[in-house]
Amino acid sequence: MAEARDVFDRIPHPGIVAWNALVLGYAQNHQEEVALEIFSAMASRDSHSFVAALQACSNLAAREVGAFVSAPELVVKWKSLERAMDLHSRARAHGSFGSATADLFVANALIDVYAKCGSVRDAQAVFDAMAHRDVVSWTALMLGYVQDGDGDFALELFQRMRRDRCRPNALTFAAAVKACSIIAAKNIDQALEMGEVLRTQASEAGFSSELLVANTLIDMYVKCGYLRGAREVFHRIEHPDVVSWNTLLLGYVENGEIEQALRLFELMKSTNVAPDARTFAAVLKACAIVPRLETGREVHREICRRGLESKNEVLQSGLVDFYGKCGSMVDAEQLFYSIASTDPVTWTALIAGYSRQGDHRGKVFEFFHKMVDEKVPASGPVLLCVLSACSHAGLVDTGTKFFREMSSRFGVIPRIEHYHCVIDLLGRANRLDEALDLIRGMPFEPRSVTWKTLLAACEKWENVDLARLAFGSSLGESENGGGLEMEKGCGNYVLMSNICRSG
Repeated sequence: MAEARDVFDRIPHPGIVAWNALVLGYAQNHQEEVALEIFSAMASRDSHSFVAALQACSNLAAREVGAFVSAPELVVKWKSLERAMDLHSRARAHGSFGSATADLFVANALIDVYAKCGSVRDAQAVFDAMAHRDVVSWTALMLGYVQDGDGDFALELFQRMRRDRCRPNALTFAAAVKACSIIAAKNIDQALEMGEVLRTQASEAGFSSELLVANTLIDMYVKCGYLRGAREVFHRIEHPDVVSWNTLLLGYVENGEIEQALRLFELMKSTNVAPDARTFAAVLKACAIVPRLETGREVHREICRRGLESKNEVLQSGLVDFYGKCGSMVDAEQLFYSIASTDPVTWTALIAGYSRQGDHRGKVFEFFHKMVDEKVPASGPVLLCVLSACSHAGLVDTGTKFFREMSSRFGVIPRIEHYHCVIDLLGRANRLDEALDLIRGMPFEPRSVTWKTLLAACEKWENVDLARLAFGSSLGESENGGGLEMEKGCGNYVLMSNICRSG
């Protein structure tokens, strides 16, 4: 871009084509703010000028601010959205929608930027107002709904596009498969069925060998827990890239296939594809589950050799979490201090590590108070660690105080896991009536584990009457919850049997 700018500055009277090329160049080379400054300095503009400026806004909105989704990311998106709306208004006033081609280019750029800014409603409004749409229009809107988490409507758009006789491209199929991945969270069978149809259609259209489509299919199969399908797609890729390897590797880890994951990592190292930060994060997660302390140490050394340790927050928190889960808290704490992290995930990993160590619960409170003092936002998981430490240390009043302050002081809405922890805390202290009142006042339906926690306390304190009430309630929950709750509730029968024998 320095050379491009040098050439531009040597032109006595640069025309609009030269201006547009410069704006687009900066937009495509991660200097979006410069692109928008040059756009503002232009004396005259055409539709291509607005497309280039909109791309700069779109790139800004899509840029990752960090591993932790925080306020700065929202600020960037809102600022980009304001700029996009301003450009939309100026393009309309300028008359950049003067021809069918100009209308299509500018409208597609607007759909893309609105979608990436998280304003799907504005993207849809532009789409609905278009006289003519092409594959870019449909795909950009589909990706907007995918980003918004609405997989069902994204697939509906895909079907409408086909009925409109607009041929999908590789990116369209990738967007549709991503929509299936979203649906998998609530209906795996539906997601798999539609995913198989899309895989067939992509193959018939000649896109099955496209890396983007293949990688998205692997991800979809992984989210459905169908690892055989993920392997099939992976092995058909002629030259898998790092995304292909990472997606399958993480799929193995998340589905409990730890040995498969570690073997895949060894196989990857024998290829010409270099592991990246996501690769190492997945392998560390695998080593933490097994656990494999020495294997993880070797991975740590490889991370350092590649100079990644100080550059990636995900890796930093992953390393602290790995050492914590392997019980090597000296390593975890040394690493924590060496990176001087303000990332809440890293703090949580360290505190969770100490929470698992029965004789180190004082460290949980020590680091939690340091976290609060340094104004690092507390999260649900870290507060769960604190409540658990209170429960095991018998700090009933401290634990209940933390629980009451979760929303007001820390801005965290308690989940059912937090309620279970406090029920356990009260039960250990023989404050069983308070535990029952808490269950009855929960904003959640009690689960089998809810009653099991209370029953365990009843067994400890030989409270047969309350145990009968809890057991009867757990039976009703098992019947309402179906087979899975019935299976989980088997432990309640054992506990009740023990209580009856002792009573």
